[in-house]
Amino acid sequence: MIQFTGIVAVILFNFLTNTVAVFICPQVNGTFVNRDDYRSFYQCINGINMLKYCPSATQYYSTGNATCQEGPAEWNYVYDLTGIYTVTANVEYRHVYQRDYDVYWTSDTPTVANTFIGRHINETHIVGIQTRLVRLTGCTSVLNARMVATGSKSFCQHTSLAVFGRACDLVAPYSSDLCISQ
Repeated sequence: MIQFTGIVAVILFNFLTNTVAVFICPQVNGTFVNRDDYRSFYQCINGINMLKYCPSATQYYSTGNATCQEGPAEWNYVYDLTGIYTVTANVEYRHVYQRDYDVYWTSDTPTVANTFIGRHINETHIVGIQTRLVRLTGCTSVLNARMVATGSKSFCQHTSLAVFGRACDLVAPYSSDLCISQ
């Protein structure tokens, strides 16, 4: 019995420490911004919340008029990431261009060409798609990518193979993390 109790305690501890914050409706009915992704909002009906997304990826939920609109009205991105970043000495440089809430980057080496197209979803997070072309084989991978601006001219990025992507020469688990600054 003591051994079983210990296992239950470990499971309960892991459950409690790994929980994710859940949105609780501040009012029984209404719509409320999702601070993690301003392209979405919570609609509360009788105290039950539903996460809903704006119809277009370029629209953001506005708390001012409680609708989705082009371009955010109540917030702005914190850092401009435009610049040239050294990824690996004398081999790979990342050219980042930011225009308003859109972020693009390219990176070329003799063996691989990368391109990223993304958009801010809140003050510091950017989500998008990265393509990776292996020059020797012509194999192209499509990756889901998330960038987090961590300071002026610095960011961290996480990529993972998209559901419809090809692994090409990527190594399992087909994901990577990278932090760089200029």
